[in-house]
Amino acid sequence: MKIAIASPPFPKSIADGLYWLEKMTKEAAVKQASLVCFPESFIPGYPCPS
Repeated sequence: MKIAIASPPFPKSIADGLYWLEKMTKEAAVKQASLVCFPESFIPGYPCPS
């Protein structure tokens, strides 16, 4: 099993974070990674304020 460790730039928005998530996941899949690890709370706005 291959595990990829992602090191994306800090996203400026949720949309930007999702862009990097998709881009880096696709790159890892091309390299046959089964699992991609992103930094905790990478997507801005998590957790959502109540």
